[in-house]
Amino acid sequence: MAGPVQLTGALIKHLKRPARATIVDHTSILACLPLARSAVYSPSKAALHSDTLSQRLMLRKSPVTVQEIAPPWIAADLIGQNDDQCVRISLAGTMEKLSSNDEAGVVEAAHAISDNPGTGEHKLADAFNAVPTAAPKPA
Repeated sequence: MAGPVQLTGALIKHLKRPARATIVDHTSILACLPLARSAVYSPSKAALHSDTLSQRLMLRKSPVTVQEIAPPWIAADLIGQNDDQCVRISLAGTMEKLSSNDEAGVVEAAHAISDNPGTGEHKLADAFNAVPTAAPKPA
């Protein structure tokens, strides 16, 4: 979390000089859905998501746009799995969002999770966390 915030702070004066500039923050859908197995990852992505929203508001009258890329959860090393097809789908969605002007770049496959706040949130988080714990993490 400190890295993106400090880097943006160090560069913001330079970013405001050209006619147009973009800050891209790479968060995760896990900012909206905690992964208990990696307890620090989700809150750090949630903090970066919050910072991205704040930057976007603070810079709205400047030539700097702030884009967030939030790819879906994938079976990757974070949970001790690796599925190349999942990674390819996530990467394709990420590249599509990067080439768009969509500031809230939630990758299409992640909308079901990002659009789900409310009374079902805890049930969704419990069900989500039941899946990764079924597969043991490799030593």
